[in-house]
Amino acid sequence: MTRRSETEAMLARYGSETVLGGDRFSAFISPMRSGNTGGEPRFSYIGPAAHKLSVGLTVTSDGCGYEVKQCETVRLAGEELFVRAVLARLPDSAETDVRLERDGKLLAHAGRCTAEAACGAEEFVPWGENGPAEIAGGAVRWKITLEDLKAEAGADLFAPGAFTVTAEHTAGKTVYTGCRWTLIRGVSGTDCERSCRMEALAAGREETEAKTGG
Repeated sequence: MTRRSETEAMLARYGSETVLGGDRFSAFISPMRSGNTGGEPRFSYIGPAAHKLSVGLTVTSDGCGYEVKQCETVRLAGEELFVRAVLARLPDSAETDVRLERDGKLLAHAGRCTAEAACGAEEFVPWGENGPAEIAGGAVRWKITLEDLKAEAGADLFAPGAFTVTAEHTAGKTVYTGCRWTLIRGVSGTDCERSCRMEALAAGREETEAKTGG
């Protein structure tokens, strides 16, 4: 298997469905930790080399639209591996409904949900060698960022137990299961009058396409 085919297999398995023109494929889109301009958040994009981007194009993923701000094709030893880009979210592209539920009860609503895959991969170094021979696959988990999160009256965001995050949009529905929060900013206890930001880890993800009338 070539490096390019390995990259495409990883994208196909763990990426989110992305649409460019009439083409559908899998790609990683996640918030950037730095490099925002004028307070506007930017998003990192990694997609298959077969689908080239150019500045000004629009891609959609998980019901959100993004404009391409920067892009390049990454090569190794002359082989095209993947496309890397910086995206800006379009102003009217937020999910129609993002909700948190625990034990079947509504916990909170969020204005926006973004996610990125994290794989517990490890280097395998043969005995007597100085460098790794391969990367061993590990468990995949999803890192979720929920913005403009507002708890329901009486709901406790800090209560123990896993919860579910459901993001419904025009293209369908994405459900993150087995979620546990790792960071909450801007709220304390059962304070439901203020919005906050939550970072969480999810054990699984399920995607369902919207039904179209026939």
